[in-house]
Amino acid sequence: MGGDLNLRHIYPRVSALWSRARDGLWFVPAVLVTLAVVLSVVFLYLDRTIPTIGTWLWFSDAKATAAREILSVTAGSLITVISVAFSVTIIALQQSATQYSPRILRNFTRDRGNQIVLGTYIATFAYSILVLREVRDSGDSVDGFVPALSVTMAMVFAMVSLGLLIYFIHHIAQSLQVPFVLQSIRDELDPQMESLYPSAVGEPQPLSPSAGETVQRLRLNLIEKKTLLYEVRAKSEGYLNSVDEEQLEKLCRRGISLLWIPVQVGTYVFRQQVIARFLCDDKKKITEFDESIGFAMIFSPRRSMQQDILFGIEQMVEIGVKALSPGINDPTTAKQSLNAIVGVLGLLIRRDFPSPARRLKGGNEALFARPVFSNYVDTAFSQLRWAARSDYSVTTHILDVIASLGEMTSQAERVEPLRVQVHAIEVAAEKSEWSQGEVAELKRRAAQIMREWAQ
Repeated sequence: MGGDLNLRHIYPRVSALWSRARDGLWFVPAVLVTLAVVLSVVFLYLDRTIPTIGTWLWFSDAKATAAREILSVTAGSLITVISVAFSVTIIALQQSATQYSPRILRNFTRDRGNQIVLGTYIATFAYSILVLREVRDSGDSVDGFVPALSVTMAMVFAMVSLGLLIYFIHHIAQSLQVPFVLQSIRDELDPQMESLYPSAVGEPQPLSPSAGETVQRLRLNLIEKKTLLYEVRAKSEGYLNSVDEEQLEKLCRRGISLLWIPVQVGTYVFRQQVIARFLCDDKKKITEFDESIGFAMIFSPRRSMQQDILFGIEQMVEIGVKALSPGINDPTTAKQSLNAIVGVLGLLIRRDFPSPARRLKGGNEALFARPVFSNYVDTAFSQLRWAARSDYSVTTHILDVIASLGEMTSQAERVEPLRVQVHAIEVAAEKSEWSQGEVAELKRRAAQIMREWAQ
């Protein structure tokens, strides 16, 4: 594969690496420590080259012993604070994993407030140590050196760290509350929705060509044109995090007449599993296309919300399901999860879903595996509906939020999956152990919703 091909694929790879680094707990602290090292060099240089720079500072007349003591106390106390901060973070992670879902642990590690607090502590410690090694007493052979500006800035950083400690305790206590956990998921999910489904629609948009016809045509090619069909197999194992569809479309224009990506973003892919099939008449380009398609598909050991809205909805659902478990039994949390889920579906129900099939200039075609609205509805309600089968209040809340969703659109294909969920609730009510009055009221409400949708 040529160097130009590598350059064409460098952006999605760099983007994936940047996303992982940004979400990690180490990246921001590493940047702040680097900044602390640079500031220590700059301030020490100013103290050496401009001796009068610190004359206006409060610390200007202090001796080397006092400077050492201040820097030592700052560095030593910050080590203790760092230990406490990390301990609190680990406890918070453990608490959230037990009570909510282990899938939301990354929301704590990617939290910018947590990263900045821990980074500031470590950076202040590093800065104090670097300045401390330059403080000298005057002797027979050496001149004393007390960097007034550098020590003063160490004190400033220590006061900032003290303020951040108060913020950190408040932030951790706040971030363990259900509304803030759900909001952290929405904060990551909303930009993805705007990117994947940017436009609102008033009427359903027909697929051209339809996905069903394209899949059928691909199956015929499997049978009739085996000599022209090539498969791309995964060289690694993990979740499919993103697909560079623009790059794949460019490949189609360069000689691929038919491209089929059967794997949906968010799916776990095994090594040597087929991740793409394509037709190409130029056998000399087969190897190049094979590598290019593989590079356009980014895999990771962990699932992310990049191009994967279903993952965000699944996290909210898991919080609600766990809240309904016998060990926790917290219907209020389940209802809060439902409200957050409907907030996501409410944005999607009037968005234009791009067709999975694309016809390019020259007759070339590409087919991508994408979720449709019914997939989002099934993911949002099926598991929660089953978990709430013995809780009348949560079941009625599910029915109410489904009714609210139906009021947001008049499109028949968007209402139909909601209708399926309402019917499933009716069936579950007949098999439940609720009182006859509760069952009758729920069925009356379900029938009313159906009538409203039929109008």
